[in-house]
Amino acid sequence: MGLNRPRGWKAAGALLAVYLLLVAGITLAAPDEPWDAFPAGCPHESNCTRVADQNVRGEGLAPMRIAAARDDVQAALLEWLEELPRTRILNSQEGFVHAVQRTVFFRFPDDFTFQLYCEGDETVIQVQSQSRLGTNDLGVNEKRVRGFYEDFDASALAPGNCAG
Repeated sequence: MGLNRPRGWKAAGALLAVYLLLVAGITLAAPDEPWDAFPAGCPHESNCTRVADQNVRGEGLAPMRIAAARDDVQAALLEWLEELPRTRILNSQEGFVHAVQRTVFFRFPDDFTFQLYCEGDETVIQVQSQSRLGTNDLGVNEKRVRGFYEDFDASALAPGNCAG
């Protein structure tokens, strides 16, 4: 017996409608609101990775140190973020960047923040990635932060001191 085409199309349409309602619900439950400052800490250790003054997860990582002007490092960071899929920069101001990256299927938003400051002649980057919804990220934020450490390349920046 063959597939009843009208019934198959109805089922596919119903699944699509459910998916679109879920994505809309996620978007309404967690709207993109720009942050003005680097978070003081992680709200939940199970859905956040932080490499800063006190690490949350991120074992073996330390804030990145780059011998280049902070403005140049921040410009390179913004270029790097713009290349990431499903990523949008919500706020960039002197020494701070807030972006949102969404998961592939359900489009869950994760906040990806960076604080850049001078310590001696070096620019120091602290990073935090956290899920906006839920209490467990299934390791996504840890993977994102480690990806930053593996992929962000500041070697093309002109050597110099942080203050420029």
